[in-house]
Amino acid sequence: MRVQEVILENGKRYILVDSDGVPVIPVVKYLKYLDVTGKSSNTRKTYCYVLKQYFLYLQETEKDYKHIRLEDLVEFVEWLRNPYESTKIMSLRPVQTLTFEHIMIPSNFFIFNIFKISISLSALLSVWQSIIL
Repeated sequence: MRVQEVILENGKRYILVDSDGVPVIPVVKYLKYLDVTGKSSNTRKTYCYVLKQYFLYLQETEKDYKHIRLEDLVEFVEWLRNPYESTKIMSLRPVQTLTFEHIMIPSNFFIFNIFKISISLSALLSVWQSIIL
């Protein structure tokens, strides 16, 4: 998994691609949302790198981003403190310091996806109500 920089006429964009070079669509959609809402290029870049770590965690723990609980976000923070623990690899470099962004960005991504699901559910409920009534 890697962050890919894309240079466009109106500036740089960043996308997350998997090991096959295929864009990670949920992250691309979230980064597009950040772009549309006016977040700076550096902010989007930071979000992309943190979400890369988050998706590596999800991949390693075999979790699906659609079925995340708040407890999983807590486990992600623990994983960030020692991402090599489960693979039994000792890092020669010190583990980077956790920042507020490491907690905030996956949490915001989580909320963004819940909001999308809630909109979908309310639209579905609306359709069902119109059929029943």
